[in-house]
Amino acid sequence: MGRAKRILAGIGVGLVVVIAIGWVGWQVNGYLDFTRAATRYQDVSIGMSQDEVHYRRGAPAMVWNDGKSHQLYRLGDDPASIEKLPSGASVNSFNHWNYLDKPQDFFSSHMIFMDYERGKLTSVTCSDEHDLYCPPRYGITTLTTEDELIHALGRPTSSKLTPSMTKDISYDDLGATFVLDRGEVFSIALDGRPSQWAVFKRYWTHPMH
Repeated sequence: MGRAKRILAGIGVGLVVVIAIGWVGWQVNGYLDFTRAATRYQDVSIGMSQDEVHYRRGAPAMVWNDGKSHQLYRLGDDPASIEKLPSGASVNSFNHWNYLDKPQDFFSSHMIFMDYERGKLTSVTCSDEHDLYCPPRYGITTLTTEDELIHALGRPTSSKLTPSMTKDISYDDLGATFVLDRGEVFSIALDGRPSQWAVFKRYWTHPMH
């Protein structure tokens, strides 16, 4: 009888060890996924060169620079109201790129914006007004509600209404900004480089995993 108890006790300890190892592995894998989300979005990452983004994403549909006119230039066909790229210019001559879900649909609700400074990527934004076109960041997708966002990621760095009556919710420590309309996310951005410590702290102190 004593031997049987020892065997059962050994089996119990073994099961506990296996479960503990599995739990640790699951948590580590979740954390690694979380850290990857902190630095990459839409297959690009902050600091990439314009050529590298062009290689990974292809040519943008529209480009423009900052300035009073905010003139858009197109790389595709219609609409005629958007001018073709000036002679001698390349996409690298512009610090804002726009990708569309359908390359010729210049009025698509699915858009990806790339912003550059001195030829290096500074932000990536995916906007979608209708469905789940944009890949999630930190488990947040388009159509995630404001309450769900706060519950998942905790208190934001800032939360403010815009003149167009949307709301910008930013998490500087995660390099993330979410834009909401009528209480739901419709735009997701990677717009900074969070520190590893900030990502580690945010992951282990909030119930997103």
